[in-house]
Amino acid sequence: MKYKVALGDAQTDFWELGKNRVDLPLRTVGITIAIPEIDITALSIMQDFSADLVKGLAADASKRISQEISMGLMGQKTPYEVMKAVGTNLKDPSVFKSIAARAETITRNEAGRVLEMAAQARAEKAAEVVPGLMKEWRHGAGAMAPRMSHLAADGQVRKVDEAFDVGGEKLMYPRDPAGSPGNTINCGCYTVPYHTDWDEASEGQRAA
Repeated sequence: MKYKVALGDAQTDFWELGKNRVDLPLRTVGITIAIPEIDITALSIMQDFSADLVKGLAADASKRISQEISMGLMGQKTPYEVMKAVGTNLKDPSVFKSIAARAETITRNEAGRVLEMAAQARAEKAAEVVPGLMKEWRHGAGAMAPRMSHLAADGQVRKVDEAFDVGGEKLMYPRDPAGSPGNTINCGCYTVPYHTDWDEASEGQRAA
């Protein structure tokens, strides 16, 4: 229960970070026009979905513990082997170590997904008042296992309401739920606002 609450709080924080990922670059280039607020319904839906994932972890742990105990009762494992498999020390191989690893993956993925979802929603609203605003896919340099398709997508620019082409899939943003698990889980990519005028301004400054 505590983990479910903590994950929900983290998602709320990442929602705000996602909005700022759009607002801050716009302010940096001097765009201070008011951007319409985004609907937070999507955040609530994602929090409910993530809560179900976390609840599933507890159910899975209980099931696996029961399996280990049953194997001990049937003589397939010694009492020591059963205790080691169900150990509470996360540094040793145990049911709880695998559960902890999955919990970490869920946290990283769901928090990151909410961040990019908020950035996408904010960009769509910003595009209503900033003509020509686009978005750019950036590959996360800190990714544990870089995907070639994600590296190839680095630098892709699309209209705010158009999808990126990543490994043959259409993704509106990194960790888009529309993508396959292999293309979204543990992804470290992100998006940033983009406008052709900003490139022209940078070139002008370099020329000067």
